[in-house]
Amino acid sequence: MGAGQSKPTTFVLRNASVTSLDIPIQDTRLHSSAEPGYSSDDLDAIVQDRVGRELQAHQQRRLIHEQRSADQVRREAEDLIRRQRNAPAPTPKEEFLKAQQEVVLCYKNNPGRALDCWKEVQKFRDLEKTALKEFVLTVQ
Repeated sequence: MGAGQSKPTTFVLRNASVTSLDIPIQDTRLHSSAEPGYSSDDLDAIVQDRVGRELQAHQQRRLIHEQRSADQVRREAEDLIRRQRNAPAPTPKEEFLKAQQEVVLCYKNNPGRALDCWKEVQKFRDLEKTALKEFVLTVQ
């Protein structure tokens, strides 16, 4: 009945609400041949120790994941900034400049009757929609 006969004891904790969760716990420090079972205080200490270790391991994994996520976001932001700096400045097409000048000229020629320029404004807006669609297609 000496120390050579001590065996680690294994407990399996089951959670009634989660059927797939079985947590095996092995502990040799409290087992003695003179005392075949554990007291509730000993079991509480074992469970608290295991829960503490699992919680600490989970927190470390979460911190590592958050650090990776932060690094990934930083790299993506730097990449976007670099691509934006390298992008050529857009130059408007001649038809857009002409439509804009027509709208401005119409407003200047009709200072009290701005509603008379609806045709020019509509043409300019249609060109704007077309340009926006072209831009979206090139970005994708």
